Amino acid sequence: MNKFTTAVAALLATTAVSAAQAEELRMSSTAPETSPWGVWLAAAGERVAELTDGELTLNIFYGGQLGDEQATMNLLIRGRIDIAAVSTSAAGLVEPGLEAIHLPFAWSSDAEFDCAVDNHLMPMIGDILSSNNIVPIGSFEVPAFVLFSRQAIASPGDLVGQNWRAVPTRVSVGFLNALGAHGVPLGNADMVTSLQTGAVDGAETSGLYGIAIGLNQIAPHLLMTQQTRVVGLLMMPGAVWERLSEEHRAALSEAFSDVDSLRVNVRGVERSMIDNAAANGLTVVELNDTTRAEWQQAAADSYDTLLTEIGGRAREVWATVQEATPHGRRRCSNLPQSSLPFWQI
Repeated sequence: MNKFTTAVAALLATTAVSAAQAEELRMSSTAPETSPWGVWLAAAGERVAELTDGELTLNIFYGGQLGDEQATMNLLIRGRIDIAAVSTSAAGLVEPGLEAIHLPFAWSSDAEFDCAVDNHLMPMIGDILSSNNIVPIGSFEVPAFVLFSRQAIASPGDLVGQNWRAVPTRVSVGFLNALGAHGVPLGNADMVTSLQTGAVDGAETSGLYGIAIGLNQIAPHLLMTQQTRVVGLLMMPGAVWERLSEEHRAALSEAFSDVDSLRVNVRGVERSMIDNAAANGLTVVELNDTTRAEWQQAAADSYDTLLTEIGGRAREVWATVQEATPHGRRRCSNLPQSSLPFWQI
């Protein structure tokens, strides 16, 4: 073998080793590519490739190409994808008790919820999911749920006897039923059709998503309850996480670490969309101290029943939620505090 062929052989061998070391992770998200979440995920993908010199890359399927959140979670469980970007609603397929995070009016403010997620809820979620061989590698912002309705509503009593679209979770259905409404669990497409035909009188969803799909045109009343908050999760099968090198794990963690910028972006976009819709005919009603207290008390009255219906480790999760608020062990001491949490008043 001459020097040229020896050099070529060495080059081919080096290329083969590099190719063998490179790995592409398949990721699924329901967020459109041009949405705040899509832009954030794309930037994270670029950062992963940069930090690993191209040895680790993300192939992101945006806009629910692989199905809704529940379908995405099932794909992750079966090992068909490597990263799922879904909410704790879908993670409830692994541990239903995580839905206790969603109990309505459990959180008083964005700041309180952010503090709890970053410092207390994510460690708990990690412990719960890791026992099911799933590893959370980050979190992301999901807007709080509000109430769109065909006719104006103000108090919990206004829902009595009405049919309401519920998010397909035990908490959403159970809370609406506890208010005297009939909670109808519907996916997003069926939600729109049911509002158009009058099969339901209103819908629980986020303000951002509702306006993005035009709910304000068919349900022109928006009550800013912000009653339910969920945690967005980035998750991997434990087997996939374990086979990654420490450097690649660190790159993933760093790439998805900028949670605050996404929060600011999502909340700003949502507020702008609500303001624009209000300027074009949407009636937006904010809760005052009196009406909020009324909704909070109705929520508190439903907690014990909801925790029983959720099942699993719900009461354990709820205990962590209570401890994470300023009213519990006062871990977020810089937040405004009242003398008692409303569920103990």
